[in-house]
Amino acid sequence: MNVLHFIVVLICCTSNIDGMLPDECIDPYLNDNGLDSNSSNKANSCVFDVLNDMPGKYEPLFLQNNIHGSLTLTIPKVKNQRAVIKLKKGEKITISCPGNGNYIEAIDTIQSDGSCKSGNMLKIEGVNYSFQQLDCRARVNAKFKKTGMKCGRGKGVIVELGYDVPGHFLPVVEVCYNIDESIPYYSRHLLRGTSLGKEPRKIGRPAYASGGGEFFKGFNPKEAYSKVSGQCPLNSVSAESF
Repeated sequence: MNVLHFIVVLICCTSNIDGMLPDECIDPYLNDNGLDSNSSNKANSCVFDVLNDMPGKYEPLFLQNNIHGSLTLTIPKVKNQRAVIKLKKGEKITISCPGNGNYIEAIDTIQSDGSCKSGNMLKIEGVNYSFQQLDCRARVNAKFKKTGMKCGRGKGVIVELGYDVPGHFLPVVEVCYNIDESIPYYSRHLLRGTSLGKEPRKIGRPAYASGGGEFFKGFNPKEAYSKVSGQCPLNSVSAESF
């Protein structure tokens, strides 16, 4: 799962981390090794290891419908330090590579539905593909969406950070932001502690996103939030100031 680098510019994150393993991360079909304990279940399901089965270049978004019928990000299940995406035979999952000029290279389309075949194979448009074949042409980057909802005693507006996929916007982080003064008041998002450290790999930070100049007026965030720019005000503050 990609880090929303835009968050670093806008906010100082505030999160509520639950130390207990969430119920949605517990899979009754997985044994202590993260593998199916029932051979019949294994033969009729797909298990994709987040660390070993993901595409080698730019991984797509993996989406599924929630109980309300809306697309949401697929959350890997964690068992004994192994993060997996598990599907029943025939169960559907949506693969998406949103962004200008981006698409799933193997099938030359932005987004497509796949169904569990077996093992680590998905059937997409009648053809079987492994998870490793489903590379995006480019990195999937986050987008922002102004909601119009007021916050911060009326001085801020709620901005959602997330992914803009065909027909849906998938919010991940909510920020109360004062656009006129370029000031973030607070953020709200969920950190799933059991998933930390389970990302497939680190492919470097994406470039800063400035929102077309709407969010940062009179300065360039790429320069303002550099390491050198951050050290200058810190060096000018003496111990006597505290």
